Amino acid sequence: MSKKGSCSGSLNYAVWLKNRGAVIHSMTGVFVFCLLVLVQLAGAESKVCLSSGMGNSSSNFPDSINKNEVLKVASIDSNSCGIAMKKWPYQKNTYVLYSEARTGDNEYVMDRIICLLEKVNKSFVVRARYESSDHLFAFESFDFAPYSIKKNRVAIGIRFGKQGATHGGSFRCSKLALFAPDQGELPQVFESLSDYTADGNGVAYDSETGFEYDFHAIFKIAKPDRSGYHRIERVAQNSKLVYVWGENGYQSNRDRENELDCIGDSVEYCFCNE
Repeated sequence: MSKKGSCSGSLNYAVWLKNRGAVIHSMTGVFVFCLLVLVQLAGAESKVCLSSGMGNSSSNFPDSINKNEVLKVASIDSNSCGIAMKKWPYQKNTYVLYSEARTGDNEYVMDRIICLLEKVNKSFVVRARYESSDHLFAFESFDFAPYSIKKNRVAIGIRFGKQGATHGGSFRCSKLALFAPDQGELPQVFESLSDYTADGNGVAYDSETGFEYDFHAIFKIAKPDRSGYHRIERVAQNSKLVYVWGENGYQSNRDRENELDCIGDSVEYCFCNE
């Protein structure tokens, strides 16, 4: 081989080594970057939103309202996985704000914040607030039907739901919850199963009648009792459950744990309890 050919071959080899080193260096940089991202994600507190009716989207918030301003007034984290707001039709310039966040290791447990806000001039003021944790049901929708539990006292309705698996099938159930503003507080005064649908072997079953069925209920405001509070009737297939006002809100004439029984192994889901 000539001296010229030998030099050319050595030069090509040197260029190849240089390029190969650059590729390795570049791949190493990408790997380190990805590793750092994964470490940060692993160390961060997880916030997962599983509700099909929720999501942190603009469609759940009035277009004319400054979202960041409202969340700041209500002391709600803007990174919450679900935020919704809607005008309250029973009081002028008033809105209901809802927030939910799932944090920590258990992605099925979440925290809730509900605020009743009044718009005064161009700013918002919190008139009532509810805050609670360790819930299994996620937001589905506002329900602003006229739930007049007492004269001049209309409760805020919110629908919550969850879904899961049973032995050989799956289910989805929903609840109606009522929150009644009272001197700056927003206590939950009512909760009842409203819907239960299932496929496969995840069928609902009434322990009193023994009939298996998909469960769908409507709620009626009945005449008030001696306390001045209206009874609430839950009417479903050939059955009626009556709720009356008690020391801690509405109570039924039937224990909640016995309200719905279920066929399957996942008893905690079958009862549709929190």
